[in-house]
Amino acid sequence: MHRQNHITLLLFLLKMITFTHPHAIPTNTANLNSDLNSLLQTCVRASISGCTSIRAVQSHRSSTSSLQILPTKEEEEEAAQYLTIADVRAQRDIVGTIKSTHPNANIIGEEDDSIGVGEGVEIEGEQNWDSLKELGLYGSSTSQAATTIVASDEETCIYVDPLDGTREFVLSNLPAVQSLIGVVVSGTPAVGVVGSPFVDCGVGEDKAEIIYAMRGLGVGRVLVNKDGKGGFTATDDGLFDTAKDILKERESNVRVVVTGDSRNKLLKRATEVCLDYDDGCKFEHVIKGGAGNKFKITALEGKADIAVMHFGTSKWDTAGWDVIVREAGGRMSDLFGNDIVYGCNRKGLKNDLGVVVSRRGMGDLHEYLCNEMKREKLSMSLLDCRKGAWRGGNEALDIARDLDGDVIDKVKIGECLGGKLEGYEARDDEAFRGMMSKGCRLRFSWADGSDTSAQPRTAFYKRVVMSELDHLRLKADTMPEKVKRDVTSYQVESNFLASSTCKGLASNGVLVPKCYDSDLRPNNRDPVKSKFSLLVSDFSPDNGWRQEGLFDLPQMKASLTTLARLHSYGWGGEQDNLKGVVWERGTYWSPEKQQRAQFVELGSIYKTHIERFGEDFKNEVNIEDIDGVGPRLEKIALDVAASAHPSHNAMKTLLHGDPKAANVFIREVEEGCYDAGMINFQWTGFGLVGTEVAHHIASSASPSSLDHEVELLDFYYTTLTSENPDVKITRNEFMEQYETGILDTCRLAFGYQWARADFGKDALNKNSYNKDMICAAWLVRRCDELLKKREA
Repeated sequence: MHRQNHITLLLFLLKMITFTHPHAIPTNTANLNSDLNSLLQTCVRASISGCTSIRAVQSHRSSTSSLQILPTKEEEEEAAQYLTIADVRAQRDIVGTIKSTHPNANIIGEEDDSIGVGEGVEIEGEQNWDSLKELGLYGSSTSQAATTIVASDEETCIYVDPLDGTREFVLSNLPAVQSLIGVVVSGTPAVGVVGSPFVDCGVGEDKAEIIYAMRGLGVGRVLVNKDGKGGFTATDDGLFDTAKDILKERESNVRVVVTGDSRNKLLKRATEVCLDYDDGCKFEHVIKGGAGNKFKITALEGKADIAVMHFGTSKWDTAGWDVIVREAGGRMSDLFGNDIVYGCNRKGLKNDLGVVVSRRGMGDLHEYLCNEMKREKLSMSLLDCRKGAWRGGNEALDIARDLDGDVIDKVKIGECLGGKLEGYEARDDEAFRGMMSKGCRLRFSWADGSDTSAQPRTAFYKRVVMSELDHLRLKADTMPEKVKRDVTSYQVESNFLASSTCKGLASNGVLVPKCYDSDLRPNNRDPVKSKFSLLVSDFSPDNGWRQEGLFDLPQMKASLTTLARLHSYGWGGEQDNLKGVVWERGTYWSPEKQQRAQFVELGSIYKTHIERFGEDFKNEVNIEDIDGVGPRLEKIALDVAASAHPSHNAMKTLLHGDPKAANVFIREVEEGCYDAGMINFQWTGFGLVGTEVAHHIASSASPSSLDHEVELLDFYYTTLTSENPDVKITRNEFMEQYETGILDTCRLAFGYQWARADFGKDALNKNSYNKDMICAAWLVRRCDELLKKREA
């Protein structure tokens, strides 16, 4: 909290104490455009500096039996807040240390670092800063090579709480006092450094402790001791053993919930929920002071299993501990189970949705509490000003957030939709959590006076924060070029939906979403940090729309009708208004977007899958040489792909790019007659109609529909050519494209997608040949037939 109204009195108080400059800090003009290891080193030194300052004030206090303080709040429900000379002095020394080596650092501190505090309080001894310059953190000076995280000034900020637990300091509860530093990169906590100025390690107050962590490297510790000469020495203690038996100091059948002494009704209710948790253990509630102190005794010391904070903590209280808790195997979240949101400005500094921390092994208790809070009217009321009054039921609060992590603001949505929104729901049973994106349906309540007849009742919100998706993080390690490809695909979708071409499609009967709003934040330097969101019109079940895992014959004809209208509208290749908007070569399976192994290792990969599928699959395929199909296809796979995805061809038109059943909504308009609408235009671009139709039939048709393959092809071709008289493609040309497209789809399925095949699981998002044995067997037989036709 800012306390500038107390500056004048503070300066007067500070002049009453004898000052000397604390230490000369080496100068280095490096900025944050270097790996975070150097910043970690600096933050550890800064933490030692802050702890030294706090100890200096305490030493003066002990010798004079006085401590000058300013109470900022009196006689209120929450604990009284204080400002002491120790707070301001520690802030000055921490900020000064950081800026001496990183002058461009964006520091967000609890105290105003511009406060002039004169010269320093007389300290107990000078720190040997040269010895700390190359402090071998994590137990080895070479361990820093373990990470290559790079951060720029623009995306990095440093949160500082110079003295966490000021009230505890005033009350002489010194072990609860900490100095907190947290480095946040692109909204993600990356480095945490926590100093405990007073640690009882058997030698009273003669020892301080610095706990530090960098994302992915574990938790380390530096011990700071008096050296017997009036100064201090700092020694890295190596990795902190977070896997030790942290229950040794209490009975293992007792669970401990720790909170502060706040009388907040919601905090009381959250505590009751924890105490009601039934895992066969007895639960106890203890009260401790200091935010960081609660985190430490929970995540590192195991004296508590879960800590629930009041609703007045700030980002500087949690940023440093966020990293340490995670690296210690614990979890930190808001009251609803979502990550704490950090920005690089002074907007939204309060953790107004609460903070929950659990130790290693207490994930179930943590999840239980957060799930219960989603069903509590008292806790859901925290969101009233952002999303409107809660109407009951589970909500997808992990998805209904903007790209900064804040709950979506109903005011902003209303502005996008052209009305005044009273509130919205994001029902969890209408949410989607996929490998490449997450999304949820938003149900709207419009304020009195709004023209509800002109406003949508629902919309669909698609959110992609790539660093939150396990599949994309894995790609970043194993197939980084695919992550760059995926970043482009999200930009393509947003740009296409906003284009005049998309509007033209809608006016010509092609059912595609309307884009209300988009937020694109690509990061070309580090693609996995990219973020995207879309708010689009909805194919709502309220209007009869639904999805099917496999399409029967009438449904296949409906989807082929939509594809034919899309293809005929874009006939003629690269329209000027789409240049640079969509892919030059559409579809996600075009060869430049896939791995080389699909072509050069296709035969061996195929044989592995056939063996895994077993005898039932071989019997279903029922051809003479099933093992030879993959190796035969490998011989021509590159040529097939080149023909299926040409760079230049007069018959190229606009393609959807991923026309699987999961990307199609259907609606029965009369018995046996359907409409079909399409979503997910990430891979939209130009290509051959036969290539896309082949993929659609192979990935979406039910076994009974595949028996009508010729009928479906005739139906599509007739619809395509009747929609637009300018379409110039003969039936034979279309069939040649289609057969090449089937072989190309086989390359994709055999060489890549069959790795996820599970014929016993009917997952909506899987292609038919990945979830239905009959469909997969059909694809092998068709491949064999088409190979024989080419080999004849």
